[in-house]
Amino acid sequence: MLEKRIEELGGYLDSWFRNEKGNNAIRVLIPENWAIYGKKTEEYTISAKKIRHNGAIKAQFDGSENVKLVDIMELATQVIMNNLENESKKQLFQVKLKELADIFDANRLATLQNLIFKFEKPKKDKKLKEDIDGGENEEEKIEEVPVEKPTETEEEIEAKILAAISESKEKSAKK
Repeated sequence: MLEKRIEELGGYLDSWFRNEKGNNAIRVLIPENWAIYGKKTEEYTISAKKIRHNGAIKAQFDGSENVKLVDIMELATQVIMNNLENESKKQLFQVKLKELADIFDANRLATLQNLIFKFEKPKKDKKLKEDIDGGENEEEKIEEVPVEKPTETEEEIEAKILAAISESKEKSAKK
């Protein structure tokens, strides 16, 4: 089981060790802008913090005295997967924002006022573990650890949308 967790962490895993309290801990290499969080259950607590170590940004996950190394690695894997998914969503947002700008550029206002967004689920949607077992138990809710993270304001998002529309108009004018 431990080998499986090590494989899942792949190149992100930096080290595992006993912290100053003698409890299990791991460090994973992460991008500076990633969010990290801990986990608290009735049996144990895993705390998380960002540290700079040898010039790299690392997330350190420290377990309480009752937590197994496998559980810490499982949480670290979950944190990494969540951040990778968020990065993919941001990239997809930029693509869809460009598509929307092209739609607005190519259509009249009367047509755009009837614009409807409809989302269809894939026909064969593999069920995730959370879907099967109903998600996390109440006592296993993840607690956010405050992290300095730049967030975009509504004005900044609106400015990006307007910039994408302007760029689309410029490209159309050049055609």
